[in-house]
Formats: sequence, structure tokens, C-alpha cells
Amino acid sequence: MIKCRLIFKLDALSKEILGIAIPSALAVAADPIASLIDTAFIGHLGIYSLPSHINFIAVWNLIYDC
Repeated sequence: MIKCRLIFKLDALSKEILGIAIPSALAVAADPIASLIDTAFIGHLGIYSLPSHINFIAVWNLIYDC
């Protein structure tokens, strides 16, 4: 059995990479989480608000994610 300490060494370079990778992973995850929360709040407004909001999100992602 290989010990985890031999595989995942936390030297200076690894700590620097993690210092960059963790905030960027959180930034990538923030947009879908914000859209999910926004959709949940809009869903409580009524049956006509949610489909229009979903169409807006699709257009927004088409324009600004490219």
C-alpha cells in the first residue's frame, strides 16, 4: 500500500500551485451556484417569471461566455 504522504508532497511549489488553484476553482464554481440561487428565488415569483428568467440566462451565457 502506497502512503498518501509519498504521493501528495506539500513542498513550496505545491503550496504555490494550490494557492492559485483553489481560488480559481471557487471562481469557476461561483457562477453556476449564483445562477442556481437566482433561479430558486425567481421560481417563487410565479409561473411566468421562471421561463423568462431561464431564457435570459441562456442569452446571457451565449453572449458573455464566448
